[in-house]
Amino acid sequence: MSTHPHPVIKLIKLIKLTKENDMTATTTYDRFVGLLTKGFGVEADEVSPESTFADLELDSLALVELTLAAQEEFGITLTEDDLHATSTMTEAAGTLDAKLVTVR
Repeated sequence: MSTHPHPVIKLIKLIKLTKENDMTATTTYDRFVGLLTKGFGVEADEVSPESTFADLELDSLALVELTLAAQEEFGITLTEDDLHATSTMTEAAGTLDAKLVTVR
């Protein structure tokens, strides 16, 4: 008898992992947009996945403050190189997700 998992079992585990990652990405994105709307005067309808911080008219000081707020909200460490004025919301959520994976 083989000790390797059946291919169907592997597929089911992969599907579960993908769904968990999709859920995390959505949650991260939503939480991040929540930070923007609650603390930085950005209206929710102004934000789209393709919006950049520059599009949302966040200056460098606001970006530093947002970085600090995101660190506290997500329990991660961000560097000054992680979020840029040209970063989209999707890219920012992806950066946060990547940092979350290393923390877990």
